[in-house]
Amino acid sequence: MISANTLAKENETVGWTTVTDLITHICDNRLKFNELDMSIRALEDEIFRMDNQSERVCERLYNSISNEEKKSLNDKYCEWETAVECRFSEDILNAKISDYKQYPLYKRFYNLISKEVKLLESHDYDSMLFIGSGPFPITAILLHELTGKKIDCLERDSEAAQMSIEILKKLGFDGKIEVHVGEGESFSLENYDVILNALLAKPKWSIMKNIKNRCPNSIRVLCRTSYGLRRILYEATSSNATHGFHQLGVQIATEGDTISTLHLVNREDILNDISLEWLNKISNQDKGMILELMNSVIQSDNHNGFLRPISEDDIYFKVLENDLRLGLKSILIIKDRHKILGQMVLNQSYLDTYKHRADISTLMIHESVRGKNISLKVVEALICQCENLDIKYLTLDVRAGSKVSLLWKYLGFEKYGELPCYSRTGEEKYRGIFMYKDIESLKTLLERRLKGLYNHTQ
Repeated sequence: MISANTLAKENETVGWTTVTDLITHICDNRLKFNELDMSIRALEDEIFRMDNQSERVCERLYNSISNEEKKSLNDKYCEWETAVECRFSEDILNAKISDYKQYPLYKRFYNLISKEVKLLESHDYDSMLFIGSGPFPITAILLHELTGKKIDCLERDSEAAQMSIEILKKLGFDGKIEVHVGEGESFSLENYDVILNALLAKPKWSIMKNIKNRCPNSIRVLCRTSYGLRRILYEATSSNATHGFHQLGVQIATEGDTISTLHLVNREDILNDISLEWLNKISNQDKGMILELMNSVIQSDNHNGFLRPISEDDIYFKVLENDLRLGLKSILIIKDRHKILGQMVLNQSYLDTYKHRADISTLMIHESVRGKNISLKVVEALICQCENLDIKYLTLDVRAGSKVSLLWKYLGFEKYGELPCYSRTGEEKYRGIFMYKDIESLKTLLERRLKGLYNHTQ
């Protein structure tokens, strides 16, 4: 428990009161542009200054702000940014300004887009679409300047689109950047290699769904988002919006920047590059990647036996490495070209009369690649390993009602027992179920599931 004095000291240190006062001032008053501009920039300065503060303090500050204030401030920030764009656009059209580098937020966007282009450096692409370009398409201009490629823009507001068309022509980008009027959730996206989804482009979930459904699996998506206290300024992109995509990388805003960016690829494309391999020993490199996977899964799932992050010195790895060396276990590794995305352990018996059966444990799959396709690949590899080891029956135990229990049920495993106090988290007790499946019927079910999946995709 943190004392009131300690909390007050922390608040004074990080300028908590200044931030909350500025938020109240911005949200509760009808400010003219100059007043809004001054207040927004002061708020940004305070947020940037808090970068060196502890995550715990920043998160407590963010949580102390009501949802109504967050929504109101996000709207005011959007209003301010749009006004900055419009005022600068009018100055260009009225010949008061002739250089786009005089844009008030130029340095910020140059830093952002330089990092976004770097996310794509290992990917070949020709056609790029920027969704949500606004009245002054600074992102499109910098994308063209940094990549040398033709950029298409999509803007739902026809007046903003028309203004940006006139500006691009005046600045000499006519034919290099093209602006379309349309909505991201319904626009035809099939002909693009890369799509950049602006932070203010909404509804985010519907736009991302359109990208997933209509683009080729090889599409690369740069989806802007917000982290930490910067969520006060920009609403973060929800995990629901990026469902079905795998994260290849991320650039996170630091210092005077406000926007972060996820580098995403359609999950189905990643599955095509995934390899599954059974190991009888694990290298230090594999151990590091397994550790990263496990701690990522542990953060969101508490039904896998772990309540805390683990390290390489954890007893889990000591037992695993010893049993692998003795031939009592083998571990299935699911990986792409960059990292391990899943693991599963097959536990064999050292007793002669039990060697025809094995137990499955510690199945962990990164949330970005979970789904029927990957589970069927796992079963296919599992059957192959069991046939190599002459294993006829498989058993496993899971927490009742968990997602993984539903997965094994989908894969044909049948319940043969139940334990009322299977696991505990503090005072909470959870039921567990024990399941089994013979290899021959598992093979038949796999063929049926694969056939159904093939027919569904036709």
